[in-house]
This record gives sequence, structure tokens and C-alpha cells, in this order.
Amino acid sequence: MTTISVPINGEMEDFINYQIEIGNSETKAGLIRRAIYKMQEDFYISEVLEAEKEMKEGKIIRGNLKDLLA
Repeated sequence: MTTISVPINGEMEDFINYQIEIGNSETKAGLIRRAIYKMQEDFYISEVLEAEKEMKEGKIIRGNLKDLLA
């Protein structure tokens, strides 16, 4: 596991401390990990939705993958 140090402003620190205070996480690190997981999830959902949109618009390639790459 890697450790990353990131400077944050007072407002962000207050928010993190409040989230811990109300029980959304036991530690600052845990809260930040949850935020990153949520960001990953949102990104991947967005990618799937974009692919579905492109399929509906007919922007889909069909055929043998080896032939398409050639």
C-alpha cells in the first residue's frame, strides 16, 4: 500500500473531521479511501452509460476483432 500526503484547506479538514464525528468513518484515511472508491465507481458508471449511449446512436463496430484490428 502506498501513502500519499495531500495538503488540504481548513474547510476540507473541518468536513473530514465532521464526517468522522458523525460516524461516517472511524479514521481520516478510511474516509478518504471511501471518497476515492466512490469517485472510481462514478467514473466507471459514466463510462458504461456513455458506451450505452453510443450503441443507441449506432456508433458500434461489429465484426471479428482480429479483422477489425487488421
